Amino acid sequence: MIRLKRWLIKIIVITLLAVYGICVIRVNSKYPQTKVEIVGLNQCIEYQGADVLITDGYVMNETDINRYFSWEKEHYGGCIGIVADVLIENNSFTEKKVDLTALIFESGGWKNAIHYMAFTKLNEDNEKMSFNPILQPGENIQLKLPTFVAPIHMRESQWDSFLERDIYLTFSLYPEKLMAELF
Repeated sequence: MIRLKRWLIKIIVITLLAVYGICVIRVNSKYPQTKVEIVGLNQCIEYQGADVLITDGYVMNETDINRYFSWEKEHYGGCIGIVADVLIENNSFTEKKVDLTALIFESGGWKNAIHYMAFTKLNEDNEKMSFNPILQPGENIQLKLPTFVAPIHMRESQWDSFLERDIYLTFSLYPEKLMAELF
């Protein structure tokens, strides 16, 4: 009786492993791993029908962090402000609406979106400032895209060396991951 139970358990386990293996193979063949394309500063990226140029990527100084991320600095025990200067150009013959809400800052396992309040403060002098700028043919707009990194986002051991990592602004994730290296 005990041998029969053991054989039955082995048969069930082998069957489950086979079904799992078949499912993994089917999913991986249906959705292949994405290709990653990384461009540098001042290289043009086509994004939603417009040409996007990352003209600069930098870390905010302490004065700017206190101005734009004071709440985050106080509540998270410090923070690092990161900004990407972006030039968006509509070189087509039709009006284009560019959705910036999908852009992601990332570095390894850390990811963060554009910080809305800092975005509005940094771009307050720009009358066309919007997360969804509408550009007429031949029109362009220069924007600053800010985000922040706080110690709560990672292990304590990673915090001190965070700025030594490559930091990217990600435009798309699938079918091709398109990233611009900020620094």
